[in-house]
Amino acid sequence: MKKILLRAFYTTVMLGIFGSGYLYYYMSSTPDFGGHIEGARQQRLLKSDQYDHDHFHNTPPPIDYDIMVNLKDAMGDQVRQPPAPFPMVDPDLEVEVSQGLEAYWLGHATVLVELEGRRIITDPMLSDEAFPIGLIAPKRFNPPAITMEKLPKIDIAVISHDHYDHLDMKTIQHLSKDGTHFFVGLGVGAHLERW
Repeated sequence: MKKILLRAFYTTVMLGIFGSGYLYYYMSSTPDFGGHIEGARQQRLLKSDQYDHDHFHNTPPPIDYDIMVNLKDAMGDQVRQPPAPFPMVDPDLEVEVSQGLEAYWLGHATVLVELEGRRIITDPMLSDEAFPIGLIAPKRFNPPAITMEKLPKIDIAVISHDHYDHLDMKTIQHLSKDGTHFFVGLGVGAHLERW
């Protein structure tokens, strides 16, 4: 019995090591996970006051975080999914760009702004899932207010950070085909270059 348990333990460890290695290889080789910061970009990043060895940090001190409070909240009775689809209006973007100011909320942090004849999109994410591995990816509660195919030419994309619900490879590739200019933080540019 002891030999069987020991063999099972070693098998589990080996499967864990193999699985971790495969996951690392997959995440490094598939473009969905973005690029690696290196070269001149890395040198600029290392000079940033907001970069600390392996990650960026905000200027204000971090708030106290209590995982038990978070878990209790997550298990609580909050409504975490809309009870019904959001009411949607199909934005008519076939007309000329507004010379004033108009804004269309497309979902989560994605907003299409028309400002003085230019179209600007924030945190472009128009895919149905917010993670490269569909099996475990969080899915939208509602479809985006506009599909990529109906999206007009965008002049500027502003990306706040590289979480999957703010930065979507498929949407970025679609925008880049039309010559969109991207304004991003230091840690995001490597992803765009790879895509």
